[in-house]
Amino acid sequence: MRAHLGDGVAGRAAPVAGAAGLPGQRPGQGAIFDARGGQPAQVRAEPGLDALGRPPGPGHLGVRTRPREDQVIQVPGVGDVLGPQVELGSDHPGTLSTLSDIAVMYQRQGKYALAETYAAQTMAGRSHSSGKEDPDTLAAEADLALAYQSQGKFAESGPLAREVMEIEQKQQPDDWQRFRAETLLGASLVGQRKYAEAEPLLLEGYRGMSAQKGRIAVPDWYHLDRARDWIVELYTAWGKSEKATKWKHKQN
Repeated sequence: MRAHLGDGVAGRAAPVAGAAGLPGQRPGQGAIFDARGGQPAQVRAEPGLDALGRPPGPGHLGVRTRPREDQVIQVPGVGDVLGPQVELGSDHPGTLSTLSDIAVMYQRQGKYALAETYAAQTMAGRSHSSGKEDPDTLAAEADLALAYQSQGKFAESGPLAREVMEIEQKQQPDDWQRFRAETLLGASLVGQRKYAEAEPLLLEGYRGMSAQKGRIAVPDWYHLDRARDWIVELYTAWGKSEKATKWKHKQN
């Protein structure tokens, strides 16, 4: 099952990452970048202990690292969010999970250009390490589409959302991420004033996610809120004020 991480939902404060890592990060996983150039730093490892100096256990990698002083992630607008953690390779799942977390954090904060940067890095890394159709790669691609859509880059967001939707329809037709991709594509079409084409995608996507709300992690209810907002935007732009009002007051 895919683990898709989030930092908050609409109208709620997102937690701030601290020295222990970003929300949802698994023990022993993390990424550390050379603050001078943004490149993964090199570290030395000792066998027998995980990245936090603990004996290996379930999910632990059994290595201990000694990072240099400059081996921290400097995130614009946030500062040193991870502290001296570990570098496991640019394509390691822990590194990519951290990049994904940062992308999600910025998306929730409305810093969409930064969200785009980190989502693009995550997507490229996951595609290289796990393949284009891997569920985590598709989730990263959807995050990138969302960052584009949030900046009004509808020509860029649409093709990504469509690709995710089509793959998900074949691989996991009942998964909530398939419905999320539908709403992303619908929102991109609204931005291009293709209202008749956007409507069924937004409605089906919203209803699909709503039906599976109990299986969606609470932080990811954010996507359900966004889908509802996009439906309001659709009907407002389309001149269907009664429907817009109805959806504006709809409870998820």
